[in-house]
Amino acid sequence: MRIRSLIAASALAAGLVLLAGVAPSAAYADDTCHPSDGQGVPNVPVTVPWAQTALGLTDTGVWSQSRGQGVVVAVVDTGVSPAGPVLPASAVQTGVNLLPGGGPGDIDCHGHGTMMAGVIAGRPGLATFEGVAPDATILPVTVTDESTNDPSAAARIGAGIKWAVDHGAQVVNVSITTTPDTSALDSAVAYARDHHVLIVAAAGNDQNAGPLYPASIPGVLSVGGIEADGSVYAQSEVGGHAGVAAPASAIWSVGIQPTSPNQPYILSGEGTSYASAFVAGTAALILAVHPGLTPDQLIQRIEATADRPNTGYLPDPRIGWGVVNPYRAVTAELPNEPTAAAPTTAKAMTLPVARSAHADPVKRGAVLAVIGAGVLALAVPGAAAAVRSGRRRGWKPGVK
Repeated sequence: MRIRSLIAASALAAGLVLLAGVAPSAAYADDTCHPSDGQGVPNVPVTVPWAQTALGLTDTGVWSQSRGQGVVVAVVDTGVSPAGPVLPASAVQTGVNLLPGGGPGDIDCHGHGTMMAGVIAGRPGLATFEGVAPDATILPVTVTDESTNDPSAAARIGAGIKWAVDHGAQVVNVSITTTPDTSALDSAVAYARDHHVLIVAAAGNDQNAGPLYPASIPGVLSVGGIEADGSVYAQSEVGGHAGVAAPASAIWSVGIQPTSPNQPYILSGEGTSYASAFVAGTAALILAVHPGLTPDQLIQRIEATADRPNTGYLPDPRIGWGVVNPYRAVTAELPNEPTAAAPTTAKAMTLPVARSAHADPVKRGAVLAVIGAGVLALAVPGAAAAVRSGRRRGWKPGVK
């Protein structure tokens, strides 16, 4: 059994791979934790990251409707270290470490979980970076240190999901994968669903490696990836399990200086780990406005409002129902759902939904225009960017 994290690019000692030679986040911990050293690159990017713009993550876009306030998102990963103003201690609960030796989950010796938390709920305050749901709270659950051939991996991921459910998580993000499926994972997914908790998981970065778990378990929202130019993420898993896609390339998030634990810095990375985090953050945005939704209703809302690919068939085996659209996911009026907890704007769309085994959740045009192969033109109120079609991309280990 192999456990995999989902950042892909240049290899580093701790197994974390990042784009463009930028060092990994070396999360601070005590003397028993020795994360990879590296030179941080502060105050980058100088412009708003493409993924934030493309997904309409602006004060006049989806943040005019929701910032994820009051929602707890569990990050089942390598732990999460608080990171200055971007991930202050008030945004990161203590959590738990389920590795041998135990302890809290708010110490990340690897950096992967911290970066996922930054994408999900990073606060403003460092350069132009900000997470999807900047008012959400992170619940860190440490289940891996990036070791391979770990026979306990699946059981520990399952235990992490159950622990998160029992300690108040409303959304669980799992940006690591394991093979094969086990009864422990299946049981954990069923437990989460029984308690109305959504599990979002990266589809994987091995292309045709076969099913990866827990993303391939029914009831889990599996997320594929797209590149900044709108093409399918190159290492995207292909296998028909993806529900939606999200940005997975040239993604910015937060790390910690190994010698200055209170000084965060921004790092760039890639992989379906990030795509999963974008969708988990979107689920937090939705729940802040629609707190009564079940996991199935959340999945339906996210899939129904996604921007459709132009492949000619749905769901697409690489990107499912299309690219996540946070604004539409929050503001759309769908039948058979509890009344929203907060008013939406007059521009909110009514989307007739016909949910069946293989039917398109949206009967009428969800995509306003299709431009070029694999590119979706997306009109988001308050957002000028175009989101391109993505390909199904799964969360995968820390290497390409």
